[in-house]
Amino acid sequence: NAFLAPNGYADFFSNCSYGQLLIDRQALTVVSVSVPCSTTVMDCDPDSIADAAKRGLRDGIQLSTFQRFVYVLPKNMAVTCGWVGLADVPGTQAWYTLEGDGIFSKGTVMQELLHTFGLYHGWKDGSEYEDLSTSMGSGNSCPSAPELWRLGWATPLAQLNSTTFPAGVYTNFTLPATYLGPKGIMIKIQPNWLTNTYKKNLYLALRVGRAGDRDLVDVYNEKISIHEVNKDIDNSFVAAGDPIVNLRWVINPLSSVTLFNYNLHILTGPLVSGSTAMIIKLCRFTTGPNDCFDQLESSGAEGTPPPAAPPVGEPNGVKPSPIDNSPPPPRTSPLLPPRPPPTLFQQPPASFTSPPPSSLQPSPQSLTTLPYPPPPSPPSSPQPTPLPPPAPSPSPPLSPLAPPLPPPPPPSPSLPPPPPSPLPPSPRLPPLPPPPLPRPPPLPASPLLSNSPPPSPRPPTPSPQRSSPPPTVVAGITNPSGCGDPFGYNYRKIAYYNPNEGDRVYTLYDIFPKGCLNDWVTAKSICEMDNLELAPQGEAESLGNKHVDLAR
Repeated sequence: NAFLAPNGYADFFSNCSYGQLLIDRQALTVVSVSVPCSTTVMDCDPDSIADAAKRGLRDGIQLSTFQRFVYVLPKNMAVTCGWVGLADVPGTQAWYTLEGDGIFSKGTVMQELLHTFGLYHGWKDGSEYEDLSTSMGSGNSCPSAPELWRLGWATPLAQLNSTTFPAGVYTNFTLPATYLGPKGIMIKIQPNWLTNTYKKNLYLALRVGRAGDRDLVDVYNEKISIHEVNKDIDNSFVAAGDPIVNLRWVINPLSSVTLFNYNLHILTGPLVSGSTAMIIKLCRFTTGPNDCFDQLESSGAEGTPPPAAPPVGEPNGVKPSPIDNSPPPPRTSPLLPPRPPPTLFQQPPASFTSPPPSSLQPSPQSLTTLPYPPPPSPPSSPQPTPLPPPAPSPSPPLSPLAPPLPPPPPPSPSLPPPPPSPLPPSPRLPPLPPPPLPRPPPLPASPLLSNSPPPSPRPPTPSPQRSSPPPTVVAGITNPSGCGDPFGYNYRKIAYYNPNEGDRVYTLYDIFPKGCLNDWVTAKSICEMDNLELAPQGEAESLGNKHVDLAR
């Protein structure tokens, strides 16, 4: 039932993959197996458990007809194992516990099965597992935009680089929510205009809590998520390793954000089409956002659709790609005072070619785990709390998953193609576990089963701590991130009570620009983007007892 019931795992995978990853409901088989309580089994060695389970299968079950195997451990094994989910990366096998966020957590089930396709964990602000907007982190939602691209499940609305994205001019888009895919549901940016500092690609996507994302936490709902990804891996299908899909920013509608590291200014407009799309303006600049020119506003041509970014090709739907019975291949794997966002116009999405799936070169397999019990991780920014899974249902025994034929790979774009997606069967289940446990970083993994290429055990990862490096202090003023970061500056927040205005309270930034900010305009712009006022130089000292320091 966990897999096949309405809104179960099978439906979850189908929704998230836009019908490209289907579980064969007739072929999926659940078998209860008794295994000897050997030392290795009781010590939770995954290979020993898998081998013993396969040996205990009744006659008539042909293992060669299945593409994925799921092993559900008996009760009370989570403490011994130290994880709630484990999988080969890439490979054909996944292991789950009955306790905690194990087999009855749809996020865990999706994460482990997508590991077998070569996906790695989701990150947020440099902390592994902390992206609650994707099942590859600690969420119960569909994969994030870069993960959808890597799987070959979805294509971009636009793919921007120095050739397709002219400098100094706003380019306008109407970006649909990711659940409306597979075509044109993300903006992929390859900022090669940064030359020597170009190290990461950006993905912009609108997440809306519907369909496969119905359990999306509110902090991401109806907002733009921006992920960074290692460009060397993201731009090559043969590159192996973890691209570190890192959630960095979440932007509300009607906002102005400048990413100085990328010379990029982002203006978000309102939600449109019944809150299923958002209008966005993007501009890359040389010196600052004031470089950016809005052709529509200047010409007064309101209502005239803005020029589209140069298309990179016709959008092609991601079609199922055939898969064989062998293990899936490894995945290669504000200088500008914010103005009210300019009038944004909806334009038809520019057409872009979907990345052609190509067969990934196999890399050494490794095991990835979800530890148990997971240590609580301190939330960063407004940290959403993962939805609690429902109460556990009867423990399902081993369930070898028979995968359905996957859709053909997507067409290749002029820019780096996205990863192919071998589509084996995957399940989907409404969470029914005991007390939900956040999924923390993995413990050391153990080697793969004997009949699959020996995986190289993945070293244990420390549990994701949200704590950032201790702040440095310059002249008694806190600088949380260092002058090397374009968003880092020495400052303090103060609350200013004006007795002449009925004790009206102002929140101000007292900025210490030395070594961090180029000029007053920069400081002013940063503050205004947060709807805060900037304290004029020396004002903090003159306020006397009319102000108090706020949290730094």
